[in-house]
Amino acid sequence: MKATAVTTKHESGSVHALREEQDGLLHGYWDWFREVGIRKGSVHFDRGDPVGDRITYDTAGEAYKVSHR
Repeated sequence: MKATAVTTKHESGSVHALREEQDGLLHGYWDWFREVGIRKGSVHFDRGDPVGDRITYDTAGEAYKVSHR
């Protein structure tokens, strides 16, 4: 089955997260954002399990922390 793109939003209407799901599980790349639209973090999932590195971004949207899985 092919992954489905999902967008969630903050109460203000700005994008909260862009992600993909497959069979109800997170699958593929996931980005989430601060309410002002600046990226907050990103991670890749394989059928619900996080894989690879998780990147956290500072309030300017610059990568400042990489957590290895």
